Amino acid sequence: SDVCSSDLRVAKTIAAHHADRNGMTIATGTDDTVGIPVDAVRSAIAAGATPGDVAVLTRVNSLLAPVQVALARAGVPVAGAVGTEFAERTAVRAALAWLRLATSERTFGSDDCAEALRRPSRSLHPRVAEWVAEQQSVDGLLRLAARVNNEKDARTIETFAADIERLRTAANGGATTRSLLDDLYDRVGLADSVSTLDLHRRGMNRAAQHDDLTALRQLASLHDDPRTFGTWLRESLSIRGTDTGVTMATVHRVKGLEWPHVVVHHVDADQFPHRLADDVEEERRLFHVAITRTSDTVLVVPTRTPSPFVAESLGLAPARTAPATVAPRRDTGTPSSTGPGDDVLFEALRTLRRELAGGKPAYTVFTDATLRDIAARRPTSLAELGRVKGVGAAKLERWGSDVLEVVTRHLDGQSASSSSSAR
Repeated sequence: SDVCSSDLRVAKTIAAHHADRNGMTIATGTDDTVGIPVDAVRSAIAAGATPGDVAVLTRVNSLLAPVQVALARAGVPVAGAVGTEFAERTAVRAALAWLRLATSERTFGSDDCAEALRRPSRSLHPRVAEWVAEQQSVDGLLRLAARVNNEKDARTIETFAADIERLRTAANGGATTRSLLDDLYDRVGLADSVSTLDLHRRGMNRAAQHDDLTALRQLASLHDDPRTFGTWLRESLSIRGTDTGVTMATVHRVKGLEWPHVVVHHVDADQFPHRLADDVEEERRLFHVAITRTSDTVLVVPTRTPSPFVAESLGLAPARTAPATVAPRRDTGTPSSTGPGDDVLFEALRTLRRELAGGKPAYTVFTDATLRDIAARRPTSLAELGRVKGVGAAKLERWGSDVLEVVTRHLDGQSASSSSSAR
C-alpha cells in the first residue's frame, strides 16, 4: 500500500453499498494513530480524489477531534467538525485546569484549583474543600493543611499539593503536553476516576468521559508546549468546516451512505465493542457498517490493542458471542441483605451524612433509604457503591470515598470482633 510503509495489505472482499470491491487495508497497530489517517487522506487527494470523496469514521464523536485538527494543520478542509465545546466537556475541562496549574509561573487561578480538586475526587469536609478551592499556590495549600484540625483532611490537602508540585516540576523541566497528561492520567489518577464515573453511562451511544481523555491525549501529541496547549486547542477547534471537505462522522451517522475512500480511526478493543455497550452483536454490526461505507478503499487504523472485530473480519478468529452478563442491581425499595451489623453501619452513615451536609438538609446528601441500602449491600468499591439507587455520578464523585471509608471501617471492626471471639 502507498498509504504508509507500515501498512499490511490484506486481500478482502468488502460488500460496499452498491458493489463488491477488493481492498481493505489494516494499518499496523500503534500508539500514534493520528498520522496514519492524515497520510491516507492526503494520499487519496494526491491521487486525484477530492476532499469530499473521503470520510473519516470513529465509534464516538470525541475521537474525531485529533484527526480533524491534524487535517486542518495539513491544509485539508473537513466537514462535520467537532467544535470548541469539546474543551468544555467535564474530563477535558479538568485536564486543562491541571495543565494550567502545572504551567503557571508562581500563583494559579483559584477556579483551576477548584476544578482540579473535583477530578480526581478528593475526600474532604465540604467546608475544607471550599477553603482549598480558594488557594492560589502550593505554599498556600500546605499552610492550609497545617491549620486544619482533621488529620485525614490535612493529609488529603498535602497529597493534592504534592500532585500539583510534581506536575509543576515536570513542566519546568521541559515535559511535553503528552507526558504531563500521561502523568496526570496514570499517577494522579484522573483516568481511573473518570472511568468509574463512566459506569453510569452504560448502554449510551455518545462519547464517555474516558473517550474524551483518549482524544485529548492524541491531541497533545500534536502540540508539545503545555503552556499554550489550551489556547491552541480552542483555536484549532474553532476552524470552520466546509460542506466540500473530508466528512468527519461517527459510524452511527453514516448508515446507507458511501464514499470512494473511508478511514476508520482508532479501532481499539474498548471502542469496537465500546466498553460501555451492552449489546456486542450490535457493536459488531456497527463495525461492519464502518468498513462497508466505501466504493473503493477502506483503511482500518487499529491501536496496539486492536478490536477483536478486525481479526474476525479477516477470518483470522471466530466471531465471539456476547458473554452472559449480570444486570446491575437495582433498588427495589428494600435492602438487598440484612444482618446484625446493618443498624450499626446505618447509624455510622447517618453521622457521616450530617458532616457532609454542613448544615444543609440531610436528604440533599443521601436519603435514609439510600443509606439503608448501602448498609445492607456494604459496597467496597466505587463501582459497587454506584449501583445503589440514589448514588448518582455527582454524589459518587463528591462523597463516594467518604462513604467507602465508613463501610470499610465498619467491616474491619466486625472482622476484628470475630477474630477476638474466636480466640
